[in-house]
Amino acid sequence: MMKKIITLLSIIFLFILFIPKSKAYTSYPIDNINSYTIYASVRDDATIDFHYIIEWRVLGTDEDGRGVTWVKVGVPNKYCYDVESTSSCVKKAYYYIDGTSTCIRLDLDREYNPGETFILDFTFHQTHMFTYAYDEDKKLVSYEFIPGWFDDIAINKLNVYWNKANVYYSECKSEDETYLIWERTNMSQGERTKIRLSYFEGIFPNIDPKATFRGDKDFRKMNRMILIIAIVIVVVNILMFIYMKVRRASYYRTRGFYPYGRRFFFRNYYYGVDSKGTRKPNPYISSGGSGHSGGHSCACACACACAGGGRAGCSKKDFYKGKIDIEEFLEEDK
Repeated sequence: MMKKIITLLSIIFLFILFIPKSKAYTSYPIDNINSYTIYASVRDDATIDFHYIIEWRVLGTDEDGRGVTWVKVGVPNKYCYDVESTSSCVKKAYYYIDGTSTCIRLDLDREYNPGETFILDFTFHQTHMFTYAYDEDKKLVSYEFIPGWFDDIAINKLNVYWNKANVYYSECKSEDETYLIWERTNMSQGERTKIRLSYFEGIFPNIDPKATFRGDKDFRKMNRMILIIAIVIVVVNILMFIYMKVRRASYYRTRGFYPYGRRFFFRNYYYGVDSKGTRKPNPYISSGGSGHSGGHSCACACACACAGGGRAGCSKKDFYKGKIDIEEFLEEDK
């Protein structure tokens, strides 16, 4: 019986680890983003200055009846510096790690309730954003940027303005005298947009070749380690259980010990001998079954990734469910 329990728990545990990624949307959104505007300017070292302006409208309260007291907005990676906000509604703005998500958290000056709207206006300096690419014999510095999205919040309008000076190539379809412009409207929950563009490496005299985009390698290393440790714990539990079954014994006719592990191969189990030396069946164990009971410990580990941002209280409603992508964790670092 115990073997079946451990096997079942192990299967359930591994199933949880291997379950595909899924998005958790809500049918009753409690927030809406009226406008989401991003300005980006690249420095001569290939790092980027970002300026975000978000108009946030509160539609409802969380499950505890609370309004909004803080929000978080996803940023590209952990190399995020000099976070500042000029919004009167923002009391404090700072870099923040939520699980495996890299965000900027903005603590508001008060609680904002349904029907109210506030403006988030903040800036930050982002490094480790570029990768190297080649166009024939030309070495390029390339960017691929996905603005932080919101799995439970729709966005009425998204505008990304990227300073177009010295841009060699982009997929942008609109521009003005200063910026390349990406525009999206009526974006549903979790919907994203991707921005790609490239420069000649020569225009960045102060570029650090080692400061390339690393993605979530650090998080993948951590998650891979957690996964390996969790699997080892499960395997050790199973091996310990089997070992204890083999070591555990009861008396038998000739040597005085009857290996407990042999219960896998006999229908009756013996615990001693009678006066004639005949093995006696254990009266507490029925033929063909197991009367042994016991317990074991099971250690579980998981990692979740918040899609891009949200507000206080959302995580309690499971709006940001993250599932582990096993292939990503086991991917070798490049």
